[in-house]
Amino acid sequence: MQQAGLFKLKKKAKKMARTTVKFKGVTYPFYRTNRGIFDTSNAGFTPAMMAEGRQDAMLAFIYYQMRDCAKRVNMEFKATMDEFIDESDEQIFEVFTRLNESAAAEKSSTPRAKKARGEREVSFDEQLAIAIGEMGMSVESFLMLTPSQFESSYIAFRDFKRSEAEHREQLAWNVARWQVWRGLCPPQGKSLSVMDMIELPGDETIKKAQVEKVKPSTEERFKTLAKKWQ
Repeated sequence: MQQAGLFKLKKKAKKMARTTVKFKGVTYPFYRTNRGIFDTSNAGFTPAMMAEGRQDAMLAFIYYQMRDCAKRVNMEFKATMDEFIDESDEQIFEVFTRLNESAAAEKSSTPRAKKARGEREVSFDEQLAIAIGEMGMSVESFLMLTPSQFESSYIAFRDFKRSEAEHREQLAWNVARWQVWRGLCPPQGKSLSVMDMIELPGDETIKKAQVEKVKPSTEERFKTLAKKWQ
């Protein structure tokens, strides 16, 4: 069985697998949520126990996920853990098969991507640490997300930080280049520009914009336009 609460750091987050589960004649939505994983862990059950096939761990996982999924759609779910265990049958475990089938269907409908270099699995505890320590999220904000929602949030956060770092580096290079150019003090009339010192990313875009810039009106052009308004 696939362990709960793990994801891989990718360029693009995977879609969330969803299914349903029936309990006492009521059909509830079912998918993995951070709060469900958190509550399962607090109850003393781990993904490793589920991987070993322990029914108590699997029932706990189903119960806490159901409870949170029901709350998210304003469905009433008042059963206690003991009531859930007593009134569930073996068919309840089929939810894992349906969830994995849903995940497989989502995967097959998505264009296959190359494995990113340095891609690794991140445990639920590491996700929580990243959310609080790196992204500045509160525990409650993190628990309100599903694993796939958090993965998407982290990818966007990571891309923003990378872009921010690249901007700072670009700015530092531009300042250093300008300082060198000013230190050389090129004589008037010489066509030595700042960009002649060293080529940096973005220079071509700036040069193109300068070429396309509209030239200022000459005195002759001004007089021609003025006559049109007389």
